[in-house]
Amino acid sequence: MINYNMQHAHTAEFLRSFDSQSQIANAVILDSGCGDGFAAQQFIRFGAKHVDAHDPNARLPESTNKITYKKNYVIINDVYDIIWSHHVIEHIENPIDYLQTLRLQLHRDGELWLGCPNTLGSESWSDGHINNFNIGNLLQCLQRAEFGITIIKWLINPGQIRIRIPKIGNDRLPTSVALLYNQDKHFKINKLPHKQGW
Repeated sequence: MINYNMQHAHTAEFLRSFDSQSQIANAVILDSGCGDGFAAQQFIRFGAKHVDAHDPNARLPESTNKITYKKNYVIINDVYDIIWSHHVIEHIENPIDYLQTLRLQLHRDGELWLGCPNTLGSESWSDGHINNFNIGNLLQCLQRAEFGITIIKWLINPGQIRIRIPKIGNDRLPTSVALLYNQDKHFKINKLPHKQGW
């Protein structure tokens, strides 16, 4: 059973951690895996033009003139300024395919905002989680999905990874990763900074 109160708290913390409102204002946003619609409602409160929200497994609220809730996922290419994917990717059977699908739907200057559990050093089991991510393997998935990883922004807490990444860029490793990679191809993930470009 999803703890929506906890998910709401994580969403609010993510959006407070940087100047999200200036980017959300007048944006067209996709909320992928919207749950009970809390994030979509926050985006409208922050001035988004429209939000498409989908979740095949949730009891969805009624759509409004600014939020369209759907069970079925319809892929519309090159539409969204921001795609929000919060605590979804750990449930996805093929995360690289999922990320590639999201990338196709972003405008050229669009950005993916992604959050997931940080399982580095964790031995916990959670129902429905079929992928365990740390910043290293998540970065490699984003690289293979052809996001602009060189200028990725991340904020890592003990239990959370938060990412903001552009659609367009190149696939070179971010400087902090490249420096360690060039020294040792098998470096420890905890040597990376907890905050980059955020």
